[in-house]
Amino acid sequence: MRKKFFFFDIDGTLAYGITGIILPETIATIETLQKNGHFVAIATGRLQCSAIPQCKILGIQNMVSDGGNALTLHHKIIHMHPLPKKPILDLIAELEQHQIPWAYTAENKTIRHTKYVKFKELAGASNMDTLLHSSIEIAAIEQFYKIYIYYPNLKELNTLPSLTELPQIHYNNNMLLIEPTHKEKGIFHMMEYLKADIADVVVFGDGINDLSMFRPEWFSIAMGNAIEALKQKADFVTKRCEDGGITYACQRFGWI
Repeated sequence: MRKKFFFFDIDGTLAYGITGIILPETIATIETLQKNGHFVAIATGRLQCSAIPQCKILGIQNMVSDGGNALTLHHKIIHMHPLPKKPILDLIAELEQHQIPWAYTAENKTIRHTKYVKFKELAGASNMDTLLHSSIEIAAIEQFYKIYIYYPNLKELNTLPSLTELPQIHYNNNMLLIEPTHKEKGIFHMMEYLKADIADVVVFGDGINDLSMFRPEWFSIAMGNAIEALKQKADFVTKRCEDGGITYACQRFGWI
């Protein structure tokens, strides 16, 4: 059997529901893939540390995280690049000018910082702890990994020219995340690091932030619950996450 290099999204792919349920059969499939000699990694937009619990449950040691900006191999961080600082500082200046509530993450911890009480009150549930500060010395922040913007009115954000230069994801109805959105770059870098053939890559995904990693260079599988645009780009559409879609695809192609 030819060795494959699997990259799995988390939410909606490996796990489903608000609480992130992972099917026992999915865990068993990941274990079997690795026993059969395949390389298995997570490919997520999450901060590296916030994906570690899923890695532990699944027995996965490798990760493309931070939307492609960080690589972890055998539990060791190979690199972890922050967002470009100048555009972020320009954005923060505009947010401050318009008094739009925002928060930031500046280290590999599930913590975000804000000086806006409104942000902490209205941002909603998250896997990040929100710390409230009376003031923030922006010049003292060395790097930014994520920016979170609370907006009750989308028109407000359309007035911010700096947003056009930054990768972004609408997290929910009132939260915009500024975070890397190029998982495919992380996959390319991982394969270069491993000195492996990109034609042996297999990716699984379901959402808008997976579109960039559905590439013609490798094999792409969309979950049955995936957005339609991803299904259109996929080489194969499997069953829904909660219906054992990962196991179904891996059995169909003889990987387990």
